[in-house]
Amino acid sequence: MRRSRTLGEYAAFVACAHENIENGLSLEEALKKAVRDCVNGDILKDFLKNYGTDVINMLSMEFNLADAQKVWKKDGRIECAEDIAKNMLRRGTPIEYVSEDTGLSIERVKEIAKKIKS
Repeated sequence: MRRSRTLGEYAAFVACAHENIENGLSLEEALKKAVRDCVNGDILKDFLKNYGTDVINMLSMEFNLADAQKVWKKDGRIECAEDIAKNMLRRGTPIEYVSEDTGLSIERVKEIAKKIKS
């Protein structure tokens, strides 16, 4: 960053946005404030004047996509754990062991067991 002024200024912009979030602003408000503060502080001034709205939209979308991907990944793990639980229950594994090995609650394992018996 010492060799590239632009990269250093981008790092300052990101740090400003993170600080705004830590101070309780929503992601969108934090980004808007970071754009305003950086323009006023002559950090990426010309770029943010011209493309500030695009930067806010792009970063908001990337953060929302990252959150969505975390949820998708978690959902996939839950589905996988439930499939493993079904197999274990079909083999006669006790509910407590199934719960312990899959990380599913005993209540959820009991629900799965009822569906298998139906």
